Parts: sequence; structure tokens; C-alpha cells
Amino acid sequence: MFSGAFFKTDSEFSLITGSLILLLVIIQFYFDILRSDKIINLKKFLPIYISIGVLVYNLCITPILLFSHYFNINNDVYILIRTNIILITNIFMYGTFITGFIVCAKDKNKTDEII
Repeated sequence: MFSGAFFKTDSEFSLITGSLILLLVIIQFYFDILRSDKIINLKKFLPIYISIGVLVYNLCITPILLFSHYFNINNDVYILIRTNIILITNIFMYGTFITGFIVCAKDKNKTDEII
């Protein structure tokens, strides 16, 4: 906010800080799962799918966004690499979300039929 480029570019400080906070929160989440009995039914636990998707997405996108300040719009190779990485990570993240929703929905339907 204080640099004068708030509406023009991404802040490197906020990108790095946000990525580190997200990484620390997800690592803490994984340690909490290891300490509990939820590890037994890990395949049917939706937050695992969401955390994996968001973690991979964030770890892949952050370096691309940090390096965007060093490249100009005329660099076709960088634009192609950036577009492909963003496309692949979006497909992976939302594919992981969809897989988690489907796996966890099948488990919920089975418990509804028993009751």
C-alpha cells in the first residue's frame, strides 16, 4: 500500500507472507491429523483433499507471480510458461476438490441409507 503500486502490480511482501502463512497452517493441520484418529479414515476426510489442492496450487503459483516483475509483455516464452503452469495447477486444484467431493459424498450416501 505504501509503495504507490498497489493497484498496478502484486505486492511481493503479501505474496510471500501469504504463502508462508498458508504453508504453516496446512503443516499444522497435518500434524493435528497425525495426532488424532482421523488418520484411519483419511481417504474419506474432505479437508485433506482441499488442503492438498490449495498447497500444491499456492506453491506452484507464488514463484511465477514473484518473477512476473522481471519479465515484460513481449516475452512470449514467459507468457506461454506462465499460462501453462496456471492452467495445469488450476486443473489439479479443482480436480482434487472434485475428487474429494465425490469420494466424501459417496460415503455420506452410504451412511444415509443405513439410517
